Amino acid sequence: MAKNSIYRPGDLQAQQEARRKAKGNPNKNIHHKKKNSNYGGFNAQAKKAADRQNADSRSKQLPIPRGAKIALLVLMGALAVLLVLNYTALKGNAVSANVASLLIGALCCYMAYVNYFLRKLRGGFHAVLTVILVILGAVYVLMSLAALGTLPG
Repeated sequence: MAKNSIYRPGDLQAQQEARRKAKGNPNKNIHHKKKNSNYGGFNAQAKKAADRQNADSRSKQLPIPRGAKIALLVLMGALAVLLVLNYTALKGNAVSANVASLLIGALCCYMAYVNYFLRKLRGGFHAVLTVILVILGAVYVLMSLAALGTLPG
């Protein structure tokens, strides 16, 4: 029954009002679900904002600059053209095969450079990827330069 009221058994409206008040507020437990609520104490909103900022900064990557995109496209296009020529018109040509290997190595090294220095990707996966790209690129470049050096002799 409601406080500060006199109980009258014959008053139906007062009884219904008393029952409604006795049940309580049906919305009392969802205020923490509302936007910008202060549920969880005074610092809850600050903690949520800091967590969101940290999550955003971890997932953000710098975009690839326009010049780097153009250089990547030029390298990939030249490699594609050279590989097509290597398997069709220049079949069996050692110079075109070694130049294609040189371009593959240069592309690997350039992609590692772009990811590490221009996009500033750090972390376990990106560190391993960068090391693999550098090693693979160095092997391709050195082997193709050594092969190109022995061709004229």
